[in-house]
Amino acid sequence: MILLCDSGSTKADWAVMSSNGSLTDQIETPGLNPLFQTEKEMVNILLQTPSLLHFKNKVAQVFFYGVGCGDANRKLTVQNALEDFFGNAQIQVDTDLMGAVKAVYDGKPCSVSILGTGSNSCHFNGTEIVQQIGGLGFILGDEAGGAYYGKKLLSAFLLQEFEGPLYEHMFRQLKLSKAEIIDAVYRKFQPNVYLAGFAKLLVQFKEDPYAKRLVQYGFEEFITKHLLRYHGAASLPAHFIGSIAYHHKDTLLTACSLYGIKVGKVIPRPIEGLSNYHR
Repeated sequence: MILLCDSGSTKADWAVMSSNGSLTDQIETPGLNPLFQTEKEMVNILLQTPSLLHFKNKVAQVFFYGVGCGDANRKLTVQNALEDFFGNAQIQVDTDLMGAVKAVYDGKPCSVSILGTGSNSCHFNGTEIVQQIGGLGFILGDEAGGAYYGKKLLSAFLLQEFEGPLYEHMFRQLKLSKAEIIDAVYRKFQPNVYLAGFAKLLVQFKEDPYAKRLVQYGFEEFITKHLLRYHGAASLPAHFIGSIAYHHKDTLLTACSLYGIKVGKVIPRPIEGLSNYHR
């Protein structure tokens, strides 16, 4: 039995495959991120998932693709946590970016972008990642990621920089206060996940004038800071993975067309593509 995992900061998707390559089960857990979690905390998340406990001693191999695994020490933290939990399995840990590449690669050099809680991108030449821009986290980067949009939205809300249905919803229904927001961002665990939660409002209020402008602005910033810097960007198909890209696909296509970027696949999550790759 083989277990695949794609993990972001917010959630992790797991796919259970039999030895003959058939997909037998899919499981969702909170995300495992060595930037914010210790080895013990990651093991505890796994222990609190009954469906994973069921497969715990039956898995022969685990292929884990996760955020924060680009650094050797953080990668080792995840490796140790998985080896602790899946005692009988061989463990392979790689970056979420490599998982994204494997999920969408169709035989041609391309750029691959993740637009989920955070954002990241790379240029894949068909054999290896030859250039990677991004992955700086929600404070220094993450353009067009969920935390980026949440940060922009909450800042504009507190400064009263817009009005309309979206603002009224945040003010009257959510009853957001400066004290609550400041506490969540500066004092509580995983502020990036808190911020990314507000990106859902940009889908719910997709037709709100401010929401439209903000989403468009974020995509254009991502394109200029990431995609246009890859060699031969105009000739590379650009694949996108993640909820932000998927739910705002029309706006993403518009922004890419403005800069001559050819859009390839746009999918909400990579786990299905990873299942096909490993099959």
